Amino acid sequence: MNVSSTTIQPDERSTEAAALEGLYERYSRRVFAFCLARLRKRDEAEDATQTTFLYALNGLRRGVVPAVELAWLFKIANNVCLSRFDNARRRRKIEFASDPQSLAELAPAREDDRSDASELTEALARLPVQQRRALLLREWRGLSYAEIAIVAGVPVGTVMSRLSRGRRLLKEILAGAHDDKR
Repeated sequence: MNVSSTTIQPDERSTEAAALEGLYERYSRRVFAFCLARLRKRDEAEDATQTTFLYALNGLRRGVVPAVELAWLFKIANNVCLSRFDNARRRRKIEFASDPQSLAELAPAREDDRSDASELTEALARLPVQQRRALLLREWRGLSYAEIAIVAGVPVGTVMSRLSRGRRLLKEILAGAHDDKR
């Protein structure tokens, strides 16, 4: 992804960015401490704090005016931490293998893994860009729907729609590739 960067002059900054900067200066330490208490890992808390302020910026851009700024930020941070817990729990269910030998017996590798990988790569390339991007962010990078929405700059409902359509189309493309081989 090629993104060109531009330097924004201080007098050209948006009011939302200025408001977020003020919020960050006033509350970032407290939000970080809150996240650290919940997550217990410094790097996780730093990421959660950053995500919290990204969500806050998104809210400000939508016109949200918090009545009590710190409470609003804590609510966002709490949701971010809960989302991280859920994501970690899901990953542990899928990725945890106490005994690699038993895992190999349960799901032995197929001999044509390279052709499968090339089929998948070709099938992904045939998806519309937005659907492919959403699928890769969700399935490969493990982002939540809300995180994908922020990255893509679209509502969560749009992310859900893109993922659903992308999965369905990918399934059809892969089924067609397997039918062609027979």
